[in-house]
Amino acid sequence: MTDELEVSCLNIHRGCKWTGERWSIKNHLQNDCEFTRILCICGELCERKVLIDNGMINKLDSGSFVIISKQCQIDKKLNKVIIHNDSDAYGGTFSDSEDIERENINNLLCPHSLIECIECGNEIKIMDINYHLEHECLKNMIICNGCHLSFPFMHLNNHQNNCQLLYVDCPGNKFGCTWKGQREILNKIHKPECVFIKMSGYLDQMESRMNSLNKENEGLRLQISSILNSVVNGKVSNLGYPLEIEEVGTLHKEIQYPSYENNSNNTKDEVDELIQNHSTQKISMSKVRTLVRELEMNKNVTSRLLGDNVEMREQLTSQRALLLNLKQQIQFMLIERRRMAFANNSTNGNTKNVATKL
Repeated sequence: MTDELEVSCLNIHRGCKWTGERWSIKNHLQNDCEFTRILCICGELCERKVLIDNGMINKLDSGSFVIISKQCQIDKKLNKVIIHNDSDAYGGTFSDSEDIERENINNLLCPHSLIECIECGNEIKIMDINYHLEHECLKNMIICNGCHLSFPFMHLNNHQNNCQLLYVDCPGNKFGCTWKGQREILNKIHKPECVFIKMSGYLDQMESRMNSLNKENEGLRLQISSILNSVVNGKVSNLGYPLEIEEVGTLHKEIQYPSYENNSNNTKDEVDELIQNHSTQKISMSKVRTLVRELEMNKNVTSRLLGDNVEMREQLTSQRALLLNLKQQIQFMLIERRRMAFANNSTNGNTKNVATKL
């Protein structure tokens, strides 16, 4: 039962966003996960994603990985490895059970190998060259689109935040201003004259007030739905007090129109006033019936939501129990992995000591 639960990858702390059923996590870690740490040819653990991004390994349709050899050419301008169809490459996986000859291992290109940066000349690991160019190399120059001066790539963002010649949008664009131009013109000319910037404080208050009114309106609708909880035969139950709603047809029949035989002005005025009142009441009754129908629909929706809420609570209770069981199993797996890792480290340390003595 627990094997069908949806779980996250064990490498989620390294950035893997995979989720799937618990029974398939082993296959994901061994064959698909780019963040699984595998044993490099130099003996260090390295994430599979790093090797793929730097062109050190390529995944085939069969699921195996091809490791590029040292004989491949390195384009130092682009800091990339050029792969030829006739290049000497080794096909296989990094598993311990793979039978690899020692001479083939010595000919493989290790992603931890050092290459010379084409810009500064420093020796950088192949797997770290992109990070070096973007965050460390002071000679990796790039031209600003505003002032057209050259700056180190790592300092470009800070410069663009203050470059007076860079084209930027008006701060009032969220309120409708379409102006765009150099930051220097924005500060000296446009800002003092822009109506949207001058009214930005008021517009922010209005936006906040509108959001508050929308929340208040939603709350009032819920209150009306709870107060007017039944509509039967033209009666609205409001806090236990029934309100009679007269039907327009009945009201029309009960009205006794006065005779026009008397031609006095007072009688005509009274008849006109009665007819006008009748029309007004007719319109009012139509609006009331529409409101009653809407309230009945809201009542039905609320009832369904309450039922769904109860069902969701029961499901959440069941899920909490399953998650607690899964958490205990994961903790056991982590403890077991740590124990195995400690045992492997101890074995490797003893092997190195023996080799040193020899």
